[in-house]
Amino acid sequence: MDNPKRTLLFTATLCLVCSLILAFLASVLKEPQEKAIRTDRYKEMLLSAQYLSQDGYFLLDGKKARLDLQHVTLIFDDHAENASAEEITMLYERFVQPKLTNHSGDIASFQERGIVYEEYLQSNVKYGYSKLPWKLIYEVYSLKDAKKVAGYIIPVQGFGLWGPIYGLLALKNNANEVLGISWYAHGETPGLGANISSSQWQEQFPGKQIFQVDAKGNLDPQNASLGLIVVRGKVKDVLGQDPRASHSVDGMSGATITGNGVSGAYKNTLEAYRPFLIKKYEAARAQ
Repeated sequence: MDNPKRTLLFTATLCLVCSLILAFLASVLKEPQEKAIRTDRYKEMLLSAQYLSQDGYFLLDGKKARLDLQHVTLIFDDHAENASAEEITMLYERFVQPKLTNHSGDIASFQERGIVYEEYLQSNVKYGYSKLPWKLIYEVYSLKDAKKVAGYIIPVQGFGLWGPIYGLLALKNNANEVLGISWYAHGETPGLGANISSSQWQEQFPGKQIFQVDAKGNLDPQNASLGLIVVRGKVKDVLGQDPRASHSVDGMSGATITGNGVSGAYKNTLEAYRPFLIKKYEAARAQ
């Protein structure tokens, strides 16, 4: 019979060695993992802003482009290859800046508020940024003039059929017309609700408006409902020429609950940003 003490010693030694190996691997892989997470975040931002295609290459005015590394700008190129992680990071850092907005619609930088950006992200990602006194927003700059704000990206969060859904909504600088969207994290059913992350479904959103008009097409930004509506069926069949089609998109067959969750996510998130959206909307109209 084996000596019990010897067996325990061997088991303890084996556990110690395994824990040391795991700790070493975790330490070695931590930085690459964090870098990969940041790159994925940048990619989704550029996708929603229509600066990156679903196929992985850069876009300039909707056309294929490549990155000029020397000037960090895009150049039309029909033969451009897919963007690398490094190129995505370079474009993001040049043309997208995280900012904060409050209940009055004022904008401040993280430095001005004395808030550490990465800590802010990690602390609030689970519960959503729209619930905070200083809410997260991203300024997107024009690819042709890096000093000019071309639009804004708002993080969107809600609940689908099986749990939380996380996305991005990019708006033009009038804070009303949609540039693009992204739903990048969810647990929805493959082939049904999971289609919210498909390029075919997301292609409906550019050009839609988040300030909802009434049946006669009238818009009162102070009191209008905010959001984008996923209808049950096809917009052309449900609404036809109704002005409300301007903020509605086709639903997904067999995914009504997910569609309702998407509609609710836009409504609840954007309502919290109303002061900011009204300020930018009215400023754009005054120009």
